[in-house]
Order: sequence, then structure tokens, then C-alpha cells
Amino acid sequence: MPQQSYASPWAVASPKHAAIVRRQGRLEESFVQTIVNALEPYLEAPN
Repeated sequence: MPQQSYASPWAVASPKHAAIVRRQGRLEESFVQTIVNALEPYLEAPN
């Protein structure tokens, strides 16, 4: 049974290929875009 996915835009990580043991699933484009949209304000330079 599929489990619900979540992402924290304030805890961005970039795992190394060697750290990935097995694929757990796939992300839909709409989910990725939601995370990107939430992440952008955190990455913007302050005025």
C-alpha cells in the first residue's frame, strides 16, 4: 500500500548516489513543483 509523501522545504538535502540503497518510489511533477514553489522564498536574497 502506498504511503503518503512529504517534504520540508526548510530541510533541503542532496543525497549522494552512493547513499541511495534502493528506490522507494517516484515523485509526480505536481508534487515536485509544489516543493520548488515553497522553497524559492527561502532561497531568495534578503533586500
